[in-house]
Amino acid sequence: NESMVARFLNQIEMEELPDDLTQRISKVNRLWCIKESFIKLIGLGLLYNMRDCIVELEKGHIIDITGHYDIAYFKDFVIEPDYHLSICSMHADLPENYNIIDFTK
Repeated sequence: NESMVARFLNQIEMEELPDDLTQRISKVNRLWCIKESFIKLIGLGLLYNMRDCIVELEKGHIIDITGHYDIAYFKDFVIEPDYHLSICSMHADLPENYNIIDFTK
């Protein structure tokens, strides 16, 4: 739903979405996961307007355009198709991989 996507992606990110529907959905999922990690990092959750940050996928940065927060860094992983994991930090030294731990065993 484009109107829902426009609630959390800014104009720059919207313009960079691919035309192909499958690729578009994948990128929207990825951006949502990264931004969700960022808003948890800064402690505001959904009180923060997600359009106020720009995710620079190639650089692994998140920039808050309001200037209230320093640049943040992220690392994201595709767990399986349509499932993403994102780690966000104010420090650039993030892990290169992850381990899934099954607590039911």
